[in-house]
Amino acid sequence: MVCAVPGIHDGILLSGHSHEPAHQHMLPSMRNGSSLGLWAMVMLMSNCRAASPEADLPPQPSSQSSPSAPMADAGSCWVGVLRRNRSFDDILPAHHCLEDKKLWEGASHRIGRRNVFGVGGGADSLDGKLVLVRGTVGASLADALTLKGPCPAEGSASRQFRADWMADEGGYVTTRARLQTIPYLRASSVEPFPVLQVSNPTLENRRKEHWRGPVPHVPASATVHNPTGSVWNLELLLHYEGGPGKPMPKYERRSVRVEPGQETTVAIDSVIRDPAHPDSERAYWILEDVELAGAVGDCQALTSSRL
Repeated sequence: MVCAVPGIHDGILLSGHSHEPAHQHMLPSMRNGSSLGLWAMVMLMSNCRAASPEADLPPQPSSQSSPSAPMADAGSCWVGVLRRNRSFDDILPAHHCLEDKKLWEGASHRIGRRNVFGVGGGADSLDGKLVLVRGTVGASLADALTLKGPCPAEGSASRQFRADWMADEGGYVTTRARLQTIPYLRASSVEPFPVLQVSNPTLENRRKEHWRGPVPHVPASATVHNPTGSVWNLELLLHYEGGPGKPMPKYERRSVRVEPGQETTVAIDSVIRDPAHPDSERAYWILEDVELAGAVGDCQALTSSRL
């Protein structure tokens, strides 16, 4: 299925395989003196070629560039925040030490929680920003890894993290069996997709002033711009952090409709109080992040949360 997002140009960071437009099949003109049988044969051959599903499909990646068979065609697309993976990291692991004590190299980047291979060298300017990725899905992350040698001793210490911080593939030290259950993306293009702007003064002030105790509520907002020619009916995933005890995440969803070529602004609570502890100085959650969720036009949003 071809994913078209009108109004957004092809990716500025290209990698993987370029796809040429499908050939336009034209019927030959009937010449004087041509036999009816010959004309019928030409018509039949043209119709067969035009009806062939392979005629309008872009070329599939080769076995060298995509170890596992793709689960979707090269027209599929995803939207999310691009992050660079890091060595010896459990949250954004770029390498994995498996039970064979071998070090395996993974993807250089991810969007949301999904690893993305084939990101071009100019992607550093897009790190931490909302992007649109076109490409294919691989079924098993284990099939996409590259052997680098033995696991180094200095990177094998286990660390404790909150469960929602840990990468889906299990962090730096993991197993091949777990990697085989994790899909990944192989990008044919990555492009900036600045369709979401968030104003969150409460979080900015808290970080700047290192507030203690009660946090005053300052209204926050999220604006979604739709540069396409079709209506968007999507969701905003609101990520809060805090709570009366150990800091934990809290998520809420807001439905948003954006008309073609328009933008919609949604008012958001920057602080949520715990109704069970109305007088507590710590019984609240502060808005940490806002992400697109669900379908974004013909594309799918990939969030950083584990929802």
